[in-house]
Amino acid sequence: QVQCAAPLEQNKETLTKKCRNETECANICCLIPCKSYECKVKSSCPRIGAWKMSAPPALAEAFCCRLTFPPCCSAPIAWCVACKQCKDVDVFCVKQLSRWLLPDFVDHHDDHLGSP
Repeated sequence: QVQCAAPLEQNKETLTKKCRNETECANICCLIPCKSYECKVKSSCPRIGAWKMSAPPALAEAFCCRLTFPPCCSAPIAWCVACKQCKDVDVFCVKQLSRWLLPDFVDHHDDHLGSP
């Protein structure tokens, strides 16, 4: 049986599977929780709802992430900044406006504004 190194976890459906090498074992016998996976492709963000899924390491980008379309821009405007932070532009704007209007409230309640 293969030991999966953190943050990988054992794929319970493949406990009896035989592997040819360590890489194959990691991709068959181990899964990475999407909540622990950091999207690597530029202009990709965590897939909505994927935090509760797990994927084989070789397929994690496809399972756990989504490409932004159109790709994020680099202008200093709300849409571009929100896109780069993988946030909905409306949530981003409300959070920014709240920081300006209610700075004491936002500092104490930041976890509830715009968190995925």
